[in-house]
Amino acid sequence: VDAQISQLELSLREGFDRSIRWEVETATSMLERIDALKVDGTLTPEQANAIAKTLLRELRYNKDGYFWADTITGDNVVLLGKDSEGKNRIDALDAKGYPYAKNIIANGMKDGGGYTDYWFPKAGADVPLPKRSYSLLSKPWGSVLGSGSFLADIKVIVTEKRAHAFEAMYAVLA
Repeated sequence: VDAQISQLELSLREGFDRSIRWEVETATSMLERIDALKVDGTLTPEQANAIAKTLLRELRYNKDGYFWADTITGDNVVLLGKDSEGKNRIDALDAKGYPYAKNIIANGMKDGGGYTDYWFPKAGADVPLPKRSYSLLSKPWGSVLGSGSFLADIKVIVTEKRAHAFEAMYAVLA
């Protein structure tokens, strides 16, 4: 049973990683199309910039999924319209002192992007939880786009499956 649960957890983590990567890649391709409209003269640079920021800020997936963008020097461009927009967060630390913004940007600048693990509270909460993000450089915009989710969602599923597996095993033994 433990081997099956471990395999389930591994599959869920791989699916989780694949999902957030695909979401960020989709958002990046949207920004590439807006850049193409700027390059061909359909949009002015100001129009393209405003549209890109608005669409990225409002773009959602699943229940709570959203996106952010930071310049490669750490200036936040988009983050849900929060106060951090326009401010530099390169030195921002998570609840355990890890420089998450710096690492999200560094991992996003790698060929093919990358993942970053850090601790962060959910919206409206104070307790930091493990979070995993994927980030990718949008070359035309010079910004690193990212999105992520809390790993607690995987742990909930694994805990439920483990409990059901042991219930089934004990029912057979009884």
